[in-house]
Amino acid sequence: MSKTIMTVDDATTMRRMIAFALKPTGHAVVEAPDGRAALDLARSRQVDLVITDVNMPNMDGLTMADKIRNELEEAQRLHEEAKSLLAKYQRQLHEGEKLAADILAQAETQQRRFEEKMRADYDLAVKRRTELAVERIAQEEAQAVQEVRTRAADLAIRATRRLLVDRIGD
Repeated sequence: MSKTIMTVDDATTMRRMIAFALKPTGHAVVEAPDGRAALDLARSRQVDLVITDVNMPNMDGLTMADKIRNELEEAQRLHEEAKSLLAKYQRQLHEGEKLAADILAQAETQQRRFEEKMRADYDLAVKRRTELAVERIAQEEAQAVQEVRTRAADLAIRATRRLLVDRIGD
């Protein structure tokens, strides 16, 4: 796998000479004319090695190297912090999913209990209404039988009276 090498020098001929020497090795070579341009280039792409001059305009090589090192350290710190936050949020997500599963299981259990109670209450209500209906029917039946008996007795009494009146007279 080829690496990217950045040459930093304010002398164009020096940069080109270094690039000419490195290209046959299979590495990609990028060039920057000073420390500031090199810093911008290092921020925008992956650079595996920096070959720099020390004395350059805009930003010298040592300052540029310090800035790159500091930015790399900051990037590493941010990377570690991001990994830590990701792990934390993944744990929280896992805990949240577990909590949601527990809540769902409790809700399903409560639903089953509620359905069982509602079914039992319904069955009890149907039983009570059936018993009341049977009782009411029995009362109505008893009342009807009593009415029939009373009318039959009244009819028998009237028939007997009429027979007696017809036979005995008034």
